[in-house]
Amino acid sequence: MIPPRSEAHATRNEQTRTTFTSLEQASFLPPTSATISAQATRANVPHKVEDVPESNGAKIHWLGDSNAKSVLLYFHGGGYALPPVEGHALFLFETAKRFQATTQQPLLIAFLEYTLSTAGKFPLQLIQATAALRLLLQKGFKPSNIVVGGDSAGGNMSLGLASQILHPYKGIPALKLDQPLAGVLLMSPFVSFDEDTKSFKENLQYDICGTGLLKEMVDSFVKPEQRNAWSEPLLAEPSHWKGFPAKKVLNLWGEAEMLRDAVSAQGEKLVKAGVNVRNVECPSHVHVECVLDASSGLGYGVMATEIWDWLASVF
Repeated sequence: MIPPRSEAHATRNEQTRTTFTSLEQASFLPPTSATISAQATRANVPHKVEDVPESNGAKIHWLGDSNAKSVLLYFHGGGYALPPVEGHALFLFETAKRFQATTQQPLLIAFLEYTLSTAGKFPLQLIQATAALRLLLQKGFKPSNIVVGGDSAGGNMSLGLASQILHPYKGIPALKLDQPLAGVLLMSPFVSFDEDTKSFKENLQYDICGTGLLKEMVDSFVKPEQRNAWSEPLLAEPSHWKGFPAKKVLNLWGEAEMLRDAVSAQGEKLVKAGVNVRNVECPSHVHVECVLDASSGLGYGVMATEIWDWLASVF
């Protein structure tokens, strides 16, 4: 048995699990633009929206000091099918605040509003992620001043983008970097769609997602014949990741999440490929715990503090 961080955390996790049992049941969530705009206004965070060229409809929400040299290109989770929740914005605002307090420098958040899988399947989201990074480069951000990251499906997208840089996917224009990115941040990345793991079965009682919802998300996102290294990163061999396009990687997962074994295995493959990766298992944490902490106000845990410490070190 894995003890919860507290009884309040256990109650929160159960409420989340029973609220999000299907895509239909989660349809009450506001669209991405509404959530990000409302939270930025409430937190008094500067907010501008820009269309991403040649992306088939993606937008970037610029959050924070537009004069910042350091930028986090962020891809939100939700199994590709759901928009972000308030906790995504709140955690990112707190992250930027902590970054400035530690480094005395601002951190600009470039939050990608991508097409949800209910409106467009893979590889559309990979096209949009690639176009978003290209836009940052065109605006003058050096790769060494960019961290790409995300939670859950956003972590999947971050690794998909790394794959695209290393091995351009058919039909998507190649994106060449003249130097590595500062880092890639993987928060409980959705790296495998395989349910046949020890942690998937054992942690179902603790985690925030049910198997029915996850299957719906996978079916919505990708056709079976397109499950590959770009859509499902754990399928790639370690050699696929050689020459990884970032100086550092932070890969985190919760002890009590169903994806624990898959995310840990992904980290091991990156190690075998010679990637400078820090793999962290967060005790008693569930899937994307830091986002849940922001939403619930229960206080941040190891996942959050590991991210804040790592971000302050990569630029």
